[in-house]
Amino acid sequence: MQRYEEQLKALESKYYNLELEGKNREIEIYRQQYTNIPKIIKVLADTQASSIPKLVSEKVVLLQLDSISETINLLVKAQIWVDNHHQPLSFKGYLPPATPIIELYNRIHKLCNLEDNSNRAGFLKKQVTAFSEQEIKNLSNELEENLNNWFNSPLFLNVANQLRSKLNPSDSIRFIIQTSDIKLKLLPLHLWEFFDNYRKAEIALSAPQSDRLSKSIPNRKKVRVLVIHGNSKVIETGVQADLEALNKLPSSEIEILSQPNKQELDEQLWHPLGWDIICYSGHSDSEDDGSTGFIEIDETIKISPKNLKSALTNAIEKGLQLAIFNSCKGLGIAQDLAELHIPQIIVMRQPVPDEVAQVFLKNFLQAFANDKSLYNSVREARQKLEGLE
Repeated sequence: MQRYEEQLKALESKYYNLELEGKNREIEIYRQQYTNIPKIIKVLADTQASSIPKLVSEKVVLLQLDSISETINLLVKAQIWVDNHHQPLSFKGYLPPATPIIELYNRIHKLCNLEDNSNRAGFLKKQVTAFSEQEIKNLSNELEENLNNWFNSPLFLNVANQLRSKLNPSDSIRFIIQTSDIKLKLLPLHLWEFFDNYRKAEIALSAPQSDRLSKSIPNRKKVRVLVIHGNSKVIETGVQADLEALNKLPSSEIEILSQPNKQELDEQLWHPLGWDIICYSGHSDSEDDGSTGFIEIDETIKISPKNLKSALTNAIEKGLQLAIFNSCKGLGIAQDLAELHIPQIIVMRQPVPDEVAQVFLKNFLQAFANDKSLYNSVREARQKLEGLE
């Protein structure tokens, strides 16, 4: 009996030690898992943060303008997004009929729009118009004065006062004009004296009821740029200068298409890796009403963005962020691309001298590559053209 009890105690002790070891192993496993929990939480938090759109530091102003009428005041609906609020501040006002401004603009345009082969407008017929430099200056000054009187109208006072009370001169501001009226889109609205005081504000145009869709941005180590060289007859030097400016973009991967046919262009837009930026250099044109536009691949072939709808939609879905058309009369091209909801588009509204197109693109890319916002880069590049006037 004594022997039995001794062996029983030995067995109990043995199994107790084994159980204790098992418990200790289990505790150690839990301890390791607990240690990993903060790491897992951090990874999950980083993943979540990257999927949530960051609130922009820039302030956004949206002016929705009805179409111009010769007799009826123009309704203006204004919205301001400030201090990272998710809901805008909204108010409205009116602008008087703009007939005198439109007439002045058309007179200036007719005088100074000498459409010859030295610009990027392509198949335009040469016009010979007699005018004096002083006449252009006088009309331009008159247009700027009339434009500011228009914005200083008592009908618009509520909007102007709200803008100045909610915005600081040091703010970086995206100033979006939303309208379908081609006459308004063509006016030099940046001459409004408001922009003299708000030096970091730049105007952009937007289609009515434009969907401000958030796009996924691929995480690429290098910016992928598709450069399209179209018809460059007489402006070969300028197109080459555009390429040199693009080649200086840091951390970029550039693919060049020189006068491609439609199939070659279509294939590149369907590239599985997608593109961040598309830049076209060459001749282009738009319908007078801004309804559509086209680029000139060579001296005989024209292509509208509408002919590349599926391919461009694919490129946008794969992360296309910016399209630059360093060519003439691009409002119709912008209209076609806006319907596809491309995030940002840069075009020239009128025929542009080749040298101006070169210098603009070079200055824009320099500013953009130095981490200035898209809007501030456009403004700086535009203002640096003053010496070429």
